[in-house]
Amino acid sequence: IARRQRQMCIRDRPMAYIELSLFGGASDAVYDKLTAAICDAVSAETGIAPANIYVKYEEAEHWGWNGSNF
Repeated sequence: IARRQRQMCIRDRPMAYIELSLFGGASDAVYDKLTAAICDAVSAETGIAPANIYVKYEEAEHWGWNGSNF
């Protein structure tokens, strides 16, 4: 029941889900700072509360561009 109530409350508020791919990786401290900056920027532009902004990171070792890979 608690899960249902939480989902119902979330539906009534605007939310954002952001996926970010990084070439390589970063430390936990860098991810913390990046998440704070992203949440602040998205909140300032959209009015969505930072508590309703979710950021997913993906580290990629290989990227392709202009016919070749890095």
